[in-house]
Amino acid sequence: MKIIQLCVGMVEANCLIGYDEKSLEGFVVDPGGEPERILREIEERKLTITHILCTHGHFDHIMAAARVCEATGAKVCVHTYDAPKLTSAEENLYSRFTGTDEGFTPVQPDILLQDGDELTAAGVTWEVLHTPGHTAGCVCFDSGEILLSGDTVFANSCGRVDFPDGDRNEMMRSLQMIAELDGERMVYSGHGEAALLSDIRRYNPFVRQAVALG
Repeated sequence: MKIIQLCVGMVEANCLIGYDEKSLEGFVVDPGGEPERILREIEERKLTITHILCTHGHFDHIMAAARVCEATGAKVCVHTYDAPKLTSAEENLYSRFTGTDEGFTPVQPDILLQDGDELTAAGVTWEVLHTPGHTAGCVCFDSGEILLSGDTVFANSCGRVDFPDGDRNEMMRSLQMIAELDGERMVYSGHGEAALLSDIRRYNPFVRQAVALG
């Protein structure tokens, strides 16, 4: 499994392109902006993109979803609770941050996710972990070796909880659940660098607090 990390958009969120190096089947995680750049990476590697995985619905993670979906025919996947954010500039906070809805293109989800769902992308089975706190519908995608964590957890921090559907108590529960996952993982988050789960357990102060509270 090859993971490409692109920092895109006005908030510099991570867009991930994951693919199998033999079959060249892949997926895109959180296409938050700069669709032509994302598509250029896909085209240069001759990838077939089957899924667009949305860890949540904030605008900085979905602004390029409509364009990438149109170009690739990939299925857009998002948790049920965050589905309205894919079609509303107010719900996804774009209009709150920019003062307008111009520039936002809505996209309809194809697959509505729930906790414990499994999907296969790039030849890998991913379990959907519902991890609310940053938004009501935040999810992580877990392969057992790789965790795609979005804005739930970063290397040394976690997602904000002061947005309309954020919740600090839910975030603490979600961080505790991530800390208690069995084994090691490489964690690719929505902002910043990737990190080993063992290092996140050891050094991330929010994860340490969540575990202590648990």
